[in-house]
Amino acid sequence: IPLIIHGFNKSEKLAKLLINKGFYLSLGKSFFKTKNYINKLNYSNIFLETDNDPVHINEIYTLANLDFTIFETNFKKIFQHDITRH
Repeated sequence: IPLIIHGFNKSEKLAKLLINKGFYLSLGKSFFKTKNYINKLNYSNIFLETDNDPVHINEIYTLANLDFTIFETNFKKIFQHDITRH
């Protein structure tokens, strides 16, 4: 069963440890305010979120500076659902 850590905002060392153990990390705006190591992580275990921040998800993707298809692939892998279809 995949486990997703919601609102992850801790150290790079802990992020890598959790990812290596098979966890997924969900990162929001607060992560990008204080952390700058997303490019050092395995993207196949990352999600982005808005949570309670009054921000559009596109802003989070811009902060992450990563291609949306990475997260679309992760979503399909975990939830086995095509997010492009409603």
